Amino acid sequence: MYSEVPEHAAGKITLQSWGRLEGSVTLGSRPAANERIAVRNQVLRYDDAGRMFGFVTYHFETKTDSAGKFSFDKVLPGTCNVFRELSCEHGAFLESHKSQVVVNAGATTEVTLGGGRTVVGKLTLAEAHDPIEWQTVPVRLKQKTSSEPGPRPRRDDFLSKEAYIAASDYFFATSHAQKQFAAFCDNTGSFRLQDIPSGAYTLEITVRDPHRDSAVPAEYLPGEMAFLTREVIVPNTDDANDKPIDLGVLALQRPETSASAK
Repeated sequence: MYSEVPEHAAGKITLQSWGRLEGSVTLGSRPAANERIAVRNQVLRYDDAGRMFGFVTYHFETKTDSAGKFSFDKVLPGTCNVFRELSCEHGAFLESHKSQVVVNAGATTEVTLGGGRTVVGKLTLAEAHDPIEWQTVPVRLKQKTSSEPGPRPRRDDFLSKEAYIAASDYFFATSHAQKQFAAFCDNTGSFRLQDIPSGAYTLEITVRDPHRDSAVPAEYLPGEMAFLTREVIVPNTDDANDKPIDLGVLALQRPETSASAK
């Protein structure tokens, strides 16, 4: 059980039952065993000046069984995200197959992760002076929707607290609802994104300065070395045995090259 204090009833505690979340993961039309699955939600609030802060955050993890099934017995009712959690040997993590679900108190919510086409490709970077640790490079596909989140709002860009709160609420609502898929490259720069549903996506790739003397994974470091952004269309198909969608060799751009081209 957990308690919630509604704004209209300050001082009154209302108890609700936990919700249950269960589901399955399939990759390549087969049950995916021993996959790390996470469920997360963050409730945001705003102070008197309109600055945002995290009010309540939870993050639970489990692994799929031999049949690709998983469950979370105690989940706070409300909207949350469930996803595969991928890691590389250097310690970085990625969220893939992210789906938004609504968990109801005292009820079981079911979700299925997986199903769709495979997207493959290979990255190159011309005149790279230092070796690139391709295994740390994340490749992301973000679903394109009619309600794109856009850049995250900054408080200083809004004259009123109310306008900033409205923009922030819209940004987080749309970004959390956006399906996302991800993978790390192998040591040659090749990548493989599995089980992508049909639709239009934005492919986003960023290679950062590895900072070899730093204990922080490259995924979280500043210093953009190269990037690539392009649209990817995954066609609708009923044939699970269709060949992968091969994007071919993708040449990454350097920031200074992009700026000088404008």
